[in-house]
Amino acid sequence: EDGTIHRCSCSYNEQYLETYFGHSGPVYRLRCSPYWPEAFLTCSADWSVRLWEPERDQPLLHFQSVDLADVVHDVAWST
Repeated sequence: EDGTIHRCSCSYNEQYLETYFGHSGPVYRLRCSPYWPEAFLTCSADWSVRLWEPERDQPLLHFQSVDLADVVHDVAWST
């Protein structure tokens, strides 16, 4: 609920490989890119969508909703 994202190990379920900080509210969805294997998108109750790459501790891009009446519940890659 704090907006933190953890990349976990498949071998050890309680081991975090990476931790990403950027959202200030709960993250509702994380979607991996079908075109860029390392990239992923997240959306959150903080009205934002962020594009991440594993080697960076900050998002590559940050999109903020202008309609603050609604949170961003879902995100998808264009096909």
